[in-house]
Amino acid sequence: MAVLPILSGRNIVRAFEKDGWKIARQRGSHMILVKEGYMATLSVPDHREVARGTLRSLIRASGIRVELTATTRASLQRHTFPVSDQARLVFDFLIPSEYQMHVLGAEARRTESGG
Repeated sequence: MAVLPILSGRNIVRAFEKDGWKIARQRGSHMILVKEGYMATLSVPDHREVARGTLRSLIRASGIRVELTATTRASLQRHTFPVSDQARLVFDFLIPSEYQMHVLGAEARRTESGG
């Protein structure tokens, strides 16, 4: 699995809110998120830095799955979300100039579940 960034609890909550999760309550130093039609809740620690393992666990619990394979010249990504009209995906193809690389082509395709 790819290396995840170190994020604050507040930044993690903002990201999940974009996927339709809402803060239901805060208990101690943990923010409890819920999503309509979803039985699971997410417990996000309100820390300055949340451990990568905790973030990975939250992503899995939310039902989001990301798969990536790459070679020197190409990569293939598959992002799977629970059914929702709230799902959004942003690709940032900005490559730092010191790498002296350019994106020659990109394609994004939406498929129905199981596709």
